[in-house]
Amino acid sequence: MHVRMEIFDENGKSTGRGYNDWRYGTFDRRNDCDSAQFNAALHDMNIKTGERYAREIVGGGVYGAYMVNDPATPFYVVEWVGMPWKAEEDGDEEVSGHTYKWKKGDYLCRGNWLDRLAGTSGWYNWDAAHRQCIVKLDQVVNANIDMRVATDKHGDNPLPRRMPRRSREQAESGAAWLMSEVDWTFLLEEVQLREEHFEYDIDEASKILQLERTEEQWAAVCQRCDTDSEDE
Repeated sequence: MHVRMEIFDENGKSTGRGYNDWRYGTFDRRNDCDSAQFNAALHDMNIKTGERYAREIVGGGVYGAYMVNDPATPFYVVEWVGMPWKAEEDGDEEVSGHTYKWKKGDYLCRGNWLDRLAGTSGWYNWDAAHRQCIVKLDQVVNANIDMRVATDKHGDNPLPRRMPRRSREQAESGAAWLMSEVDWTFLLEEVQLREEHFEYDIDEASKILQLERTEEQWAAVCQRCDTDSEDE
């Protein structure tokens, strides 16, 4: 859940000046910056982003949203399944008819898709085909969305009166959830920011990443050689 807090003074009292908020910082490539180095830096930043969201899921995140290249919607919503993990090597896996690929070091988590109910803003229910997925956590925009389950008309979260008939039938046939307005607004804004500033060329980044892996391998060899010398 995206949390906003009042701005307080040094004595812990509200200043009345609004709310704190957070956004990802951005940086641009300098003219004299090597392309491979710049893309490797973006890659490292995305890995750290995935690590951060992995901690949020472990800390109690139930529903999350991640960016997708889909003209119908800028993000998909999922229910997290199990614990996230860090890929120890490049790999892929087919889940619900789709092959998911990842690179060594990526943070991943399984999920159950939720579908947005047509004609509504922020109402979701289970994906009709009960599809599952594997999410690269560096693509996550919010790992702990506030989703409130629908109640009957006497409760505090009833279905909207003007919901399209088909959507109402879907909602009433199973569980339905409403995303908080704060999270909905945050997701739309954050997706746009991330798309503009955080895409990188993995082929360019790989030039530096491969050099770093080679250096690590040589360092390990040298360490073993030094240990053997000391034993002699």
